[in-house]
Amino acid sequence: FCAPAPRQRYGVFAGICLDGYRERIAEAGLADDPRGALGIPSVAANQASYCFDLRGPSVTVNTACSSSLVALHTAVRALRDGECSTALVGTANLLISSLHYRSFCSIGGLSRSGVSRPFDAGADGFLPGEAVMAVLLKPLRQALADGDTVQAVIKGTAALHGGRTPTLTAPGVGGQANAVLRAWDDAAIDPARLLAEFTLERYKTWSAWRWEARAMLLDALSRRAGRAHALPPPLLVAVAPLCQILGPDGS
Repeated sequence: FCAPAPRQRYGVFAGICLDGYRERIAEAGLADDPRGALGIPSVAANQASYCFDLRGPSVTVNTACSSSLVALHTAVRALRDGECSTALVGTANLLISSLHYRSFCSIGGLSRSGVSRPFDAGADGFLPGEAVMAVLLKPLRQALADGDTVQAVIKGTAALHGGRTPTLTAPGVGGQANAVLRAWDDAAIDPARLLAEFTLERYKTWSAWRWEARAMLLDALSRRAGRAHALPPPLLVAVAPLCQILGPDGS
């Protein structure tokens, strides 16, 4: 982590949406440590900046399921704008409190069968996952000059809302297609070149996500890219939260 760039040029961007540790303390009926206020998610990025004496941007992002991706997007923009020369992007999701399970069970979110069935009429919910990870970002030219091992190149990003939909959790097909196209435009990629092999990730769906909904999204992308909407079936991988969630009733 100790690179030659001045420390004031390092940015820290954290994507965190849960506070399971404090919830677990409350569930156990234990007294909260007065210093616990310094461990809340909102200061996660600040903790790293403080520990390593880093003086660039220090931002914690909480946009629920997309927190880590929006943190990455924010870091890319900070690098492009010259706010920092190096960005550390980290995320953590540990489900150590029962509140998460109880909340999503109450609205029919978690799979009762314990199986995730993407794009299946028998889908009855999702399975939560845990992860802790961090990536170090630099402009490609600088990374190569520093002799770094380049694991991946981020060509473009976008972070947009889908707009008004029937429910807060329902995806806006047009809005999400717009976000995908904006990211492709940011990466200077011709949508027509990608659509034939376009891939999707069904992200956190707790009820049957109809094939018609998938077709609507692909149709919107095709129309905006100026292509005929007769496309081959996509593979089920790629960009979250492109296809997010329908309401608990499947609408």
